[in-house]
Amino acid sequence: MTGRLNGTDTMHVEVYALGVHLNVEFFLSGDSGPIVVTNPVNVPPRVSFLQPDGYDDTASRDYQIVLEIDDPNNDPALADFWFDDDQNRSNGAGIIARSVPSPETYTWDTRGLQDGWYYIHVDVDDQMGGFDSATSEHPIIVSHGNNVPNTELLTPIQDGVVRDPVMSFTWRSDDLDGDSLSYEVWVGREVDYMEMVGTTTSTSFSYEAHDNARLLWTVIPYDGTVRGWCKNDPRTFT
Repeated sequence: MTGRLNGTDTMHVEVYALGVHLNVEFFLSGDSGPIVVTNPVNVPPRVSFLQPDGYDDTASRDYQIVLEIDDPNNDPALADFWFDDDQNRSNGAGIIARSVPSPETYTWDTRGLQDGWYYIHVDVDDQMGGFDSATSEHPIIVSHGNNVPNTELLTPIQDGVVRDPVMSFTWRSDDLDGDSLSYEVWVGREVDYMEMVGTTTSTSFSYEAHDNARLLWTVIPYDGTVRGWCKNDPRTFT
């Protein structure tokens, strides 16, 4: 790099900066005129999922994955997409596509997959030495030739207070195929740590809480082919 400052001779500076953003500034002191070269470190991207978002994330042929990529440097990102039957990437995942440019929106062809729930992993490379990864909080429900059932929670309402030791969850369900449904009832203190407390073919379920903790609940339907989804976020009750 060669440059000139007012009142000085031409100077030449060798700069080695692979994979980072480069900003070179020249300064003169009052007596000797040293050169200061600044080389800011690249700010890595941050990636999160906008879709799937937990509401009607169903696919019979394809599904549009939507990412939010926050990169202060506006680097041209590339992304690798993976699919998995759970959120634990360490036990293996299948590749969807590698080095996808402009990956904020990507259409995933699901026609070759078996019916079921699939989570998405993504690795983002800003091509300047910065990386980030994320896993979708919600699954994409793949179902071919079958309408995916759903539920809507009724009682207890959000932040409801249950005064009886044994309380009753109630919900309504919808299945456009008219399939007979069974239901998984899930309860927990946190969304990531809910456990299935029972199954039923009814649209109500009796449950006895063991303490006065604030708990979450949700219901997942199953039509004999694929597990469905709930229209509500997990509700809290005390």
